[in-house]
Amino acid sequence: MSNVKNIKSIDISSATIIGTGLNILFSIIAAIVLLLGVSIIGGWNAFSGFITIACGLVFGTMIYCVFQIFAECYLYNILVKKLNPVSLTIKDNKYIEKVSVMSTAILGAVTSTIIMVIVYLASIFGIMMLSSGILQTLMYAGQFELAMTVYQLISIFSSPITAVVLILLMFISVFVAVAIGLYIFNFLTDKIGPIDVTLTQEGSMTSIDYVNPKNIAIITALISLIINVIFGIITAIGSGDFVIILINGVSGFISSFIGMALIVIFYNFLSKKLGTLKIELAE
Repeated sequence: MSNVKNIKSIDISSATIIGTGLNILFSIIAAIVLLLGVSIIGGWNAFSGFITIACGLVFGTMIYCVFQIFAECYLYNILVKKLNPVSLTIKDNKYIEKVSVMSTAILGAVTSTIIMVIVYLASIFGIMMLSSGILQTLMYAGQFELAMTVYQLISIFSSPITAVVLILLMFISVFVAVAIGLYIFNFLTDKIGPIDVTLTQEGSMTSIDYVNPKNIAIITALISLIINVIFGIITAIGSGDFVIILINGVSGFISSFIGMALIVIFYNFLSKKLGTLKIELAE
């Protein structure tokens, strides 16, 4: 039997811990690949020189993910009281068949836009703090043209018009991307099958103990395939190179399949160590 349930709230601590853990794990893999590649190309000297960069990659990922995931969950819990919540169609308390399109797209767009505004304002503050010293240094060094270019770039980046354009682009792009992705997702779950999950009740919260990587990886890969083929066709019409359609489709399918499969596999592994993601579901 299928029931439609709303995500009334997200447990911020569990989401931040497991989400940050996932991203740190991927950053560690990326850092290892970076160090191996550098050591093969440049030898031991290059390897030792890039250790600091690799450590910075992992540490920076941790700092940013804590902020981003905490902010996203906190904003969701606030916005869901004013806007329609994300709703899931769950069958037999085990299979996720559909996800609401419009409410998810709106909440995702609003949340992403607010976070973008926060990051933008913080960036403006940091640039203003540093710009005076940078411009003075360039002027003393006789780099008047470069100083003028830097000043113009700072002025453009900090102008109200730039802020408005960035806000509109962020909202529209996230809304369209989420809406299209979920329309395709809901269509594919009817054809391929729903997402297999293991849910347990812990008081008022529902714990996501396990996610089967097979269907969700296939569906994500097919969504990426469809979207990449569409963009490939648009690009091919303009450039005349229709091979790009095949390249976009195949690369999008493979990378999305591997990426989503790894995310789910790592989640199932880390959830046993760090704790599962918990959400509050309401009829």
